[in-house]
Amino acid sequence: MRNRPIPGSSGLVREMSLLGDPVLHRPCEDVTD
Repeated sequence: MRNRPIPGSSGLVREMSLLGDPVLHRPCEDVTD
């Protein structure tokens, strides 16, 4: 989990893997829903 020296990047990558790409593609929908 320490592939990147940046902690922020690691967190984002981890969330992306857990949530998936759909959340990033339409975050507005998630927030509006």
